[in-house]
Amino acid sequence: MSQEEVLEATQTSQVTAWRWVKLGILPEPVRIGRGYGKGTMNRWPKEAIARAKFARKMIAEKTWTLAEIAQMVQERWP
Repeated sequence: MSQEEVLEATQTSQVTAWRWVKLGILPEPVRIGRGYGKGTMNRWPKEAIARAKFARKMIAEKTWTLAEIAQMVQERWP
């Protein structure tokens, strides 16, 4: 999935998505080169949407910290 598809489906900003990657909530995307001078593109596994939606649900409950959510995600999607 493209980064745009993941961000749109989960209503997440690019900054939030990368923060969640660092915390382990989202999986690391695969970076694909577009060719010399054309930059790179991120391809996300399909599970990224499920993980982001789960995180959004837990955040909405206002009971869990991001660290706790990251731990739950790691247990659910090892």
